[in-house]
Amino acid sequence: MQLFFRGYPTIRTERLILRQLTFADIADLYDLYNAKETQEFQTQYYYSRESLLQYILSQDQSFSNHEKIMWAIERKSDKTFIGVRVIYNDGNDEYEIQGDTRKIFWRKGYTKEAYKGILKFIKEVYGGQKALVYSKIRVHNENAIALINSLDFKFQKILSENGVHMLKYIKEI
Repeated sequence: MQLFFRGYPTIRTERLILRQLTFADIADLYDLYNAKETQEFQTQYYYSRESLLQYILSQDQSFSNHEKIMWAIERKSDKTFIGVRVIYNDGNDEYEIQGDTRKIFWRKGYTKEAYKGILKFIKEVYGGQKALVYSKIRVHNENAIALINSLDFKFQKILSENGVHMLKYIKEI
């Protein structure tokens, strides 16, 4: 929906700010994407600092093209970088939410709080109309599965992407 892309949205929750990813985030993004845990559950691709600069530029272009919004998640109290979250507009009024959280912030409620902020944002943009949101999670990522279940997403199907088995969960909001 076009309303998603009217100015870069900033989401504020009780403890977090979800804001536009910037070049100042390169060091944190490098650490996040090249961490063993992120490699295991998400990217499986080594990112250089140069490739991350290009990645940030591509995020800006994707936003301009109304394809996706990528937020950096930071803690309000001290501006610490926690991770990233992305919503993809698949063109069918369905939105994929995905992202990564630094391991030191796992099981502290930050990721759930970020998801709730994004879901609230989508609901507000849709103004009471129904929207479908989904998330794809690797089969063995038990923490992410527990999180998505706690947000009342429902299992839909098993997918295979590039030989990797993923579980697709969906939620109508």
